[in-house]
Amino acid sequence: MLQEICFYGRGGQGAVTAAQILATAAFIEGRYAQTFPQFGMERRGAPLLAFLRIDDEPIEIRGKIVQADILIVLDAKLIKISNPLKLLKNGGVLLINSRQPPDILSQQLPKGERKVFSVDASTISAFVYGSTPIPITSVTMLGAFAALTGKVQLSSLHKALEKFLRPSQWETNRKALELGFEKVKG
Repeated sequence: MLQEICFYGRGGQGAVTAAQILATAAFIEGRYAQTFPQFGMERRGAPLLAFLRIDDEPIEIRGKIVQADILIVLDAKLIKISNPLKLLKNGGVLLINSRQPPDILSQQLPKGERKVFSVDASTISAFVYGSTPIPITSVTMLGAFAALTGKVQLSSLHKALEKFLRPSQWETNRKALELGFEKVKG
């Protein structure tokens, strides 16, 4: 069944790479995947979208996703800036990088029918990668995605990471992936 997923983050957080890693993990599992970014102001820290489709059948749809099944928000502050929730279909899944539990987040979000999950990817990023100007939250969010959806196996994400990162980065990113998998709340 076709799954349409949007990653919404800031330039430098790894949203585009996360979509590519997830697409690769799906491919490793024998599925079809299609991913592409949409940039606005092309600079570090600027909001950006990355789109991903996964299906068991060849994907013939082209173009951006307007109503995603799953929206992954790498920086909760972006919700107030540009309302990416308009990209999420009614009844869809929202996975957000936040310290707050999903029930509190749901009360703060605009009204809508959605399932909300959270993981504190910024704190995990600081723990795993150290302090960075823009927290690297993407890999942690991929682990949380795997845990809450079951759409890809953690082992496939491990293998996909190796195709995008240098060997010296594998262990650190595996740790971020596994912590996201363990710490997602829903």
